[in-house]
Amino acid sequence: MSPYPAVPIGAPVLHLALAALLLVVGLRYLKRAVEPIRPVVGAIASAAVVAFALGASLALIVAAAFAR
Repeated sequence: MSPYPAVPIGAPVLHLALAALLLVVGLRYLKRAVEPIRPVVGAIASAAVVAFALGASLALIVAAAFAR
């Protein structure tokens, strides 16, 4: 006798379909939730790009100075 309950034949497909539906609904509501803070996220991403570019350029300048 199996310790696990019997699973109907179509149950895994039903579970996957329900999971996909809930994932779509969750992502749509997440998009609505993030909408008001989109400018803040964009500003943070821009600041990160600027910081990376400045740091990389500084590292290249230092490397070029010590290469001579």
